[in-house]
Amino acid sequence: MLIALAAFVTSCNELKENEFKVEGTIEGLANDTKIILERQNELGQFVALDSTTLKDGKFSFKNEFAEPEFRYIQFKDVPGKVPFIAENGTISVVAYKDSVHRSSVKGTYSNDQYLAYIKEGEASNKKRKAFQEANNAKWMAAQQAQDTATINALMKESKKYEDEMIAIGKNHIKNYPKSFISVLFLDHLAGMPDEDKTELKKWYDNLSETLKNTKPGKSALEKLNFVVPQLPSNVGQEAPNFSAPNPDGKVISLKENLGKVTIIDFWASWCKPCRIENPNMVALYNDFKGKGLQIIGVSLDQENAGEAWKQAIAVDKLTWVHMSNLKHWKDPIAQLYSVESIPAIFILDENGTIVAKDLRGDALRAKIAELLGA
Repeated sequence: MLIALAAFVTSCNELKENEFKVEGTIEGLANDTKIILERQNELGQFVALDSTTLKDGKFSFKNEFAEPEFRYIQFKDVPGKVPFIAENGTISVVAYKDSVHRSSVKGTYSNDQYLAYIKEGEASNKKRKAFQEANNAKWMAAQQAQDTATINALMKESKKYEDEMIAIGKNHIKNYPKSFISVLFLDHLAGMPDEDKTELKKWYDNLSETLKNTKPGKSALEKLNFVVPQLPSNVGQEAPNFSAPNPDGKVISLKENLGKVTIIDFWASWCKPCRIENPNMVALYNDFKGKGLQIIGVSLDQENAGEAWKQAIAVDKLTWVHMSNLKHWKDPIAQLYSVESIPAIFILDENGTIVAKDLRGDALRAKIAELLGA
């Protein structure tokens, strides 16, 4: 009888290969507080999968997953969510009501590695935050004064902390090829045109087969195998004509929007350096549009990101011509101009000939003034 009972208890506690269990604690919340298990859909919206209530500071979930992915725990009336990786096993969560972002998640391989990554990046994040707080007033003043030299110097210094975090991510990929975080990093890096794809491909080959078959794994491979055609778009050549929908959905072309001088500006709403540069472009346009300057913004935003593109145009006050195919790095205009990183700029004369490219700040302003005789 005892043996049969023990076998029954064991079978009840076993998890199938596509199941996980969360066992968590949180202090300071009342009994019966509702707790929701969520995931993000393809549009980035949070969708409820299950719910439970708090009992004596404890809660638990048991759920299924098709492949490893992030899931989230939301406590009613508590701001923030606890992210964790859905994978086979029992996941332990210690949450904090007043600082949900400090919650601890561990118990399975990828969640343990995720926690280790967060701790490793804490020092770099603290330095970055301290730098931003110390230089916020300087940054705002430089933007108002259109002081591109100061803006560029601050961007260069800030980039050091971004590079530190990228280096931590790269080490994670190399050292932990079975960690779900590794395939997320790899997918992100594969979309960065300045990264060495040969090296990234080696890291991809070293990933576990389970990770290769996830959505980010398949996305990373697609990016790594994609080759941008090297078509002529050099100084002295006629700029290839192109067309694409504007924010209202009307198809417009380069040729029908040429000015006395035209800047083709490749950018995207998700591109931080582009957004940082936009105030300078706005100032440049306002100073020279009356003399014949035209700007054509070509966005490399992704499919389903049309609203983000339009919102960025409105927020950054970009009042010039805009168009986008919403095809990210596969945009045919970007391929036509051999654009592999953004922001990227091409400057055309009134005949549509490329006279300069990839100028920024004072150099760009001086070139536009020269071409317009201003």
